[in-house]
Amino acid sequence: MRKNMILGQFLPASIKNNKILKIYETLARESFLPDSNKPIAYSDLNIKVSQTRYLPSPLNSAKIFQEGNFTGKEVVLLIGANYGYEAAILSSMVETVIAIEEDKKLFNLGESNVKNLNTENLVFLNSSHSNGYKKLGLYDVIINIDLSFHINNELIDQLVD
Repeated sequence: MRKNMILGQFLPASIKNNKILKIYETLARESFLPDSNKPIAYSDLNIKVSQTRYLPSPLNSAKIFQEGNFTGKEVVLLIGANYGYEAAILSSMVETVIAIEEDKKLFNLGESNVKNLNTENLVFLNSSHSNGYKKLGLYDVIINIDLSFHINNELIDQLVD
């Protein structure tokens, strides 16, 4: 199903970065999802995870990451880390990922998922999306995948000039 996602969604949508394609091809998204969502793990649907929150489709997150043009040396703040899948993808692309999730239930599931990866450059925190995480900034890039939340000046102040 992962290969079909690459061939049927990513390539036609101009996701051409070989590093991104390889990461998405090797990381099992279904292992991050609750059983009820595993059958649609590689669909082009955004998956509803709460009343106001969605997990972006792999294609949507791949588009965001491709636009990042990452060199591998960035420190990235990921807002709305959900189940940890996007944080895990990013951790293979950049130097450090600080992933925050304010919903305690989503955080607990995400934290468990990322612990299983033994990834040393990924910090998964339960923190308010609107506050970011100043203690570990400044950040080269801030990525927001919580569509119910908009970037504010407090977060912009956490970016490198």
